[in-house]
Amino acid sequence: MSKPHRKTKSSKPELRSTLKGSQLEVREQKGVKKLSGYAVVFNSPADIGGDFTEIVAPGAFTRTLKEDDQVMLRDHLSQLLIARKSAGTLILRQDKTGLAFEVSPMPSTTLGNDTYEDVRNGSLTGCSFGFFVRDDTWTQDADGKLMRVINDIKLVEVTLTAFPAYDSTSVDVRTIRAKRLTTKSQDDDPDSEDDLDSEEGPDDSCDCDCPECEGDDCAHCSNSDCDDPNCLLCPSGERAAHLDLLMRRLRA
Repeated sequence: MSKPHRKTKSSKPELRSTLKGSQLEVREQKGVKKLSGYAVVFNSPADIGGDFTEIVAPGAFTRTLKEDDQVMLRDHLSQLLIARKSAGTLILRQDKTGLAFEVSPMPSTTLGNDTYEDVRNGSLTGCSFGFFVRDDTWTQDADGKLMRVINDIKLVEVTLTAFPAYDSTSVDVRTIRAKRLTTKSQDDDPDSEDDLDSEEGPDDSCDCDCPECEGDDCAHCSNSDCDDPNCLLCPSGERAAHLDLLMRRLRA
């Protein structure tokens, strides 16, 4: 197996589905409706578009559970909010299986009641989660197959959905595939220091130097004069925010 290659950074969130092992269940205790399950199962290999195999390492959520806020949504839609960690209605914890969650209480809204019933009757069985990768490790076996181990994740959301999103990644797989052709010879050369991160794909991140953009939070850019053309390559929500800033600048 070839040497490891570390740290794939991107400004775009990735999505993964948890079809197997989500263990969704609902229960009612003393009139309080609760929902629980697993958003992520550790060390469970996932084929990502036929380009590489990926697993999430145990402990990958340690930092994000301490530092970040997360939400539970329906179908990745922010307006369909079910629970939030900072509000005390979403509990997230790591154990030997993976990242477990509990929503308690389920909101006494139409969305909350419908979601509870959909899980109870078996109509709703899937989860997806949205995240950024803070640290990962890449390896390649003798057959040229790539393996990605995610060591540190910034978790953004957990979603309940009947149609879990296709696994999507912002990793530049074209660069990774090209590296397959040269990795073996590089590994045989003791003087070679090249790795998967030394030849990055197109940089679709914003070059604005405001604190928000430098922190990969383009959606909250504080620079009203930002006109970096790369902003047009941001995700749709970020693109809309930047276009709004540009329109305010034109009207000024």
